[in-house]
Amino acid sequence: MVNGEGFGHEPGVLDEVAARFESAATYLDLVAEHQPTAVDAGFSSDVVNAALARIQQAALVLAQTMNDVSSKVHVAEGSYENIENTNEAQIKLNQESPPAYDPGALERDPRHEQS
Repeated sequence: MVNGEGFGHEPGVLDEVAARFESAATYLDLVAEHQPTAVDAGFSSDVVNAALARIQQAALVLAQTMNDVSSKVHVAEGSYENIENTNEAQIKLNQESPPAYDPGALERDPRHEQS
């Protein structure tokens, strides 16, 4: 997320996103489990039953995909938290002992061309 100071991370937001994917996957699993096995639609029975079977398959595939996305969101949340923790620790370290400034370092660097 972009805030006034650049990019930021709000704890809990990604967990909420993952929970919504998990909830949708659970719902689709229930829908797929409770599809009628066969219907009597007269002459159209074969077509209707084939369509119901495709709907059931699609619901199962979508549920699996949503569970996979949820897992990836959880991994991303962990990565963001690691980055935040690492950056926070580095900032604290720099505040406690700022890196030494060496004004002559650039001139002594053989890659630096003096004009």
